[in-house]
Amino acid sequence: MKTLRSFLCVAGGVLAAACDGAPSQPSGPEYVPGAPPGWSWDAGRQSAYSIGTDRRHVYSGGAAANISGTAPSAQLARAQLSQLVRADAYRGQRVRWSAWLNAAAIDGAGVALWMSIDGPGETQGFDDMSGRMVLRTSGWERLSVVLDVPSDAIGISLGLYVVGSGELLVDDFALEVVGNTVAVTNLLTGHVPTGVDPADVEAAYARSRAAPVNLDFEGLGGMVATAAAWLSSVAVPLAATQPGAALTDLAPLRSMVGTARIVGMGEGTHGTREFFQLKHRVFEFLVREMGFTHFAIEATWSEADDINNYVLTGQGDPARLLSRLYFWTWNTEEVLALIQWMRQWNLTAPASRRVQFLGFDIQYPGAAMDSVASFIGRVDSARASYVADRYACIAPYRNNGSAFSRPQSTYAALPQAEREACSRSLAEVAALIRADSVAYSSASSDSAYSRALHSARAVQQFEEMASASGSAYTAVLVRDRCMAENVQWLMQQAGPAARMMLWAHNGHVASMSGWMGGELRNAYGGDYLNLGFIFGTGSFNARGSEATGNTSVRAFDISLVPEGSLESVFMATDRPLLLLDARRIASGGSAAALLAGPIAMRTIGAVYNPASEAITFAPTMLPSDYQLLMYVRSATASVLLPSVQ
Repeated sequence: MKTLRSFLCVAGGVLAAACDGAPSQPSGPEYVPGAPPGWSWDAGRQSAYSIGTDRRHVYSGGAAANISGTAPSAQLARAQLSQLVRADAYRGQRVRWSAWLNAAAIDGAGVALWMSIDGPGETQGFDDMSGRMVLRTSGWERLSVVLDVPSDAIGISLGLYVVGSGELLVDDFALEVVGNTVAVTNLLTGHVPTGVDPADVEAAYARSRAAPVNLDFEGLGGMVATAAAWLSSVAVPLAATQPGAALTDLAPLRSMVGTARIVGMGEGTHGTREFFQLKHRVFEFLVREMGFTHFAIEATWSEADDINNYVLTGQGDPARLLSRLYFWTWNTEEVLALIQWMRQWNLTAPASRRVQFLGFDIQYPGAAMDSVASFIGRVDSARASYVADRYACIAPYRNNGSAFSRPQSTYAALPQAEREACSRSLAEVAALIRADSVAYSSASSDSAYSRALHSARAVQQFEEMASASGSAYTAVLVRDRCMAENVQWLMQQAGPAARMMLWAHNGHVASMSGWMGGELRNAYGGDYLNLGFIFGTGSFNARGSEATGNTSVRAFDISLVPEGSLESVFMATDRPLLLLDARRIASGGSAAALLAGPIAMRTIGAVYNPASEAITFAPTMLPSDYQLLMYVRSATASVLLPSVQ
């Protein structure tokens, strides 16, 4: 592979001065490794390609992108730098995608720009410089591709790619509208069907920008400063995180929430004290000021029922009941304080305003299985063996307390026919309860019957998730769909006037297709509102990943705030606590454009690997993903409680 020094010397031009000792791999404060802000970088998992921002060797301004690496030409592996933009501003026009390139002696297929015009189920234009890729340049040279954007185009994908070994610099990309005198370079004859559902194309580009950003690699500092100034002017400063503080600072929530019946409250990690405290304060506000009466958390609903009994009657030890949710994430001082507040509220509240503690998750099926067996044993003892026989296929995978004798992955590994047979068996139990609804309700009560039927459904949900667990992503979507189903059931039980706050991770409450929040948005429309939580820097609790060699639950510190991320904008306001109605971004014009997204936002679940800190930031669209946001500048870890048996 050519070194940076050798190819710069060959290239000459404005980079000739680098021949007097420039290192082959840039380092130090003038070189920042990693994809430049606003860009996607794909070099394959096993690739030796690397990318960074070079502030010494540029075409103009203060920075360029530096790409180097190797790729076996026989495998045609390639590294790709790209962005996606919506076609709205370019429809019916001719556009040119260009950049300045400095490369010498690329050993392989070469370097090229590419651009694709994507329409409804078809590629409407494409050029990747096939047949004219560049192997070397004489100093800085400009490359370009030109395509027409039809009136029904949906989006434009564009970038640069390299196949082969070597190093190159690229600077000053531009996407510009040009006149018809500029010749197109389209490599297609007509439009080419892709076989992709047009709705999927629309969905993909719905999460892209209106125009490309950071084309000169100078960074997003100017956009961050502009967005931070706008944010400072519209966001609501909060006075405190601690429960017990006056609720006057939360008063703007009244108009933000409006008439929504369900408020999904997220969290950027499952172990941040301030998130939990703020959610406590918000729930108290919703109860006192807006008549909310139901609280539901990302925990198995059967076990949550025992806490609900305490909240309503005072029976039981709340610390012990909290331990028996089997979620270390909620076994904290902060959640216990919320439960105790709920009990205190119920001591004096009118019956119509008493609050309830509920669960909507499906990860622990044991209590639901036992509930079904107990119910049938009471109302139809002759069918008890029928239920036991049909639950026998899932029984080896159930939990007993917090422990599972077999992991879900072993169930997913069973032959499909065996899993389908088990699914049918579980469905037969639910069908049995439905078929004898009158007799079973008469032998118990309408409430007991409804709970037994839903317990049977919860067992089915666990099997569906376990069956899908061979694919972690598919299993998550199954779980989210089932959680949304359970929230809807809880709302039905609560009655048409009930209002409920949900407590879960940001990812679950987000209004994204396939996730719980997206399912609830589809079901309830404007009656579902969500609020995401983010923090700047600080600590949080999580379980260490297996890759760390230490899977214990412990506190982690985090300080990475990528330029152009949502967190970087909030931190630039220099405010400690903020509440934002993200729906105001739509009227914020260019000042709020960066916040509209896609913008990187930190998301960490119950497991964390410090070596993967950079990939914890996921693209987010506002306000479509989150209508409201709460921000904490400095976070601390939640206070874990011991398990109480």
